[in-house]
Amino acid sequence: MKNSKGKRRSTRKIFRLTKHQKISKKKIEKAKEFKKNDKITIDINPIIKKNVFNKSYHGKFGKIISMGKSNLAIMTFKKVKNKIFKKILYSNPGNIKISSCFQNQMLHLSHDAQYTNSAFSHSTFPL
Repeated sequence: MKNSKGKRRSTRKIFRLTKHQKISKKKIEKAKEFKKNDKITIDINPIIKKNVFNKSYHGKFGKIISMGKSNLAIMTFKKVKNKIFKKILYSNPGNIKISSCFQNQMLHLSHDAQYTNSAFSHSTFPL
């Protein structure tokens, strides 16, 4: 049988509900809890089927750029080989949570960028 090529391929472990989520059916966070310029982590909620990111964005850090009634615009960076690209993602607030270790990740990325040919000429990111 031919392997599937869909966007939810190989996501059984990432999109699995924990025991706690099965019992409480994790409540979807509302956009009112987030503010502009908040540092967030992309944590895909398997209960929500609409506006789901690609599996490669699960666990990435970002910053909220703008807010709507039901959607948020998130700026994040994606590293592909030796280049770092700025990406803007749109999602409902159920797929993100407020980050606690954002600064550590940005220091790690900026340290890697000094030793590779990155898309940015400076060592710190404009977040």
